Amino acid sequence: MSQLIPPVATAARTPLGARTPLGTQWHWLPADDLAAPVLAVKAIAGEVWVGGPGGVARSSDISVRPTPVGAVTAILDCDGWLLVGGCSGIARARLDRTGADGWSWERGAIEGAPAVVAALVRLDPDGTVLAATIGGGVLRSTDRGATWRPANFGLPTSEISALAVGAGAVLAGTDHGVAVSTNGGRAWRMCAGTEGRQVAGLAVHPGGAAVAALETGGLLRTDSVRDEPWHTTDSPAATALAITGGGVLILGTEAGVLVSADQGSPWQAVATAKPVLSLTADGNTCHIGTADGLYAVAMESDPTLRPIPIPSLADLDQLRPIGADAAGHTWLLASGALTGIALRSGGSGWQIPAGAPTHPTAAAISGDAILVASPYGIARAELAGVLATGEWIAASDAPCRDLILRDDGTGWAAPSGHGDHLLRTGDGGRTWAEHPTPFGALPVAKLIDGGHLLVAMIMDRRHQHVRIWESDDLGTTWRLAADGSTAWPIVGGLGDPLLLSIGRSVLRRQDRRWQSARTFDDGIDLVAGDRSGIVVLTSTELWWCPDPVRAAANWIRIDDGLPVAEVRDLAVQQREIHVLMSGGRVCRKHL
Repeated sequence: MSQLIPPVATAARTPLGARTPLGTQWHWLPADDLAAPVLAVKAIAGEVWVGGPGGVARSSDISVRPTPVGAVTAILDCDGWLLVGGCSGIARARLDRTGADGWSWERGAIEGAPAVVAALVRLDPDGTVLAATIGGGVLRSTDRGATWRPANFGLPTSEISALAVGAGAVLAGTDHGVAVSTNGGRAWRMCAGTEGRQVAGLAVHPGGAAVAALETGGLLRTDSVRDEPWHTTDSPAATALAITGGGVLILGTEAGVLVSADQGSPWQAVATAKPVLSLTADGNTCHIGTADGLYAVAMESDPTLRPIPIPSLADLDQLRPIGADAAGHTWLLASGALTGIALRSGGSGWQIPAGAPTHPTAAAISGDAILVASPYGIARAELAGVLATGEWIAASDAPCRDLILRDDGTGWAAPSGHGDHLLRTGDGGRTWAEHPTPFGALPVAKLIDGGHLLVAMIMDRRHQHVRIWESDDLGTTWRLAADGSTAWPIVGGLGDPLLLSIGRSVLRRQDRRWQSARTFDDGIDLVAGDRSGIVVLTSTELWWCPDPVRAAANWIRIDDGLPVAEVRDLAVQQREIHVLMSGGRVCRKHL
């Protein structure tokens, strides 16, 4: 076993090649409207902001800004800061400080484990903000979202679905009813008459009355946020609730939008047939987030649902070439946790195969078959008919995080939760069997097929340690080839040529030892390539090397005009680079 030299966390910076334009400029493939759910919507300074699986964007933008919190489910502005809540916490960025590479995000420091954020509200002009989370209760920040502490005193549950501010108090909607705080969210008490009710949305009328919309149907009403008890009235099951400046209630449902000028008695349908995921009211205009985009309704003038153009919020973040069409355009396969699987050629837009697995973690192509690994197992489909028929067959029910498949039908899959075995197939992924491994308890972070050599990379993020295991007999036996330390949490690699990326270094195997071939100034996010060359994305730059075997010299920076912060994945095929950007946009360059 060899120690990785130099240590990844402390490797000396090595000068690279010049920033030289090479070949053609970046060419953007035709854009298409890849539908994605709008999970959050907020009007800020005359502009409409939207959040979804792929990040956050303004309606006037042409691109989506990825965030460190996954799918964006809540948006708030606070003294020049844009705060976003998502599936893995809260982050913020300065609205007035955007550079050529996009936003500079700061993760909010949360005391305790992050949880899915359902809502964000501002209480005071001094920067106090509350967050409603599903599973983490209420979080409170007094420094505009930089740090967060739990504020759950008096709450009987940690499932908080909504927040609303008004009349000197703040309301919290929970799965046990409505809670009220009169001291800025420091302490809570449950409101009489709301016990046991699952709240979907809250709104406070300009006059001080409050309304809670329930997930199972009905409204809870009170004449004042400080008065009790609350009373129940009939109403459809709700998904969201908002109120205009004029006091008109807007109710989102699975069947569309209802409005009421009299606190829910009666309701009038103004937009139908689209399940509502998010709502915001800006003056007397309501913006509505649905599963396929953003819409607006002018409450006082034209109650017609109008589509609002926005960049796609799709979360495609993995890309690979899978062949060419009759016109010579490269077919691309992409995947994202909520979007699933998507296919496109250079001359057409993305196509979503019906019935494809959700939350894909890896995909592989062998001959006429496509395999997709996910937390639900491994699914298989015939590539020729996947778009037409949508017929997928469950090949394994074992949750997997990585997958490789050879043209001869041999393949391996890495289970998600542990590293004590791999799955192996010899029939193109139709059947799978367990094979024990010596990797230990941690799951495999990356599987790489180097032809004569299989490589498994084990990443211990807690102790900032990585191990490289090798097998030269199709995974029957393994040996620990190298280990090392790295503070960078991303590892990657290629099979042909066989290269690894750990921390800031690209490693190549020479004389049965892994050695650093090139060290960059920043951590490596992505590496892709073939025998024609390799491309490396660091946190700030994109580099190309036409000598992938040695990977030591002739590195050229090629990110001129490319928003590096929005790059999600890379693919290389015969000196043609395809770059997957946020929102599913694709650009290419031939080198």
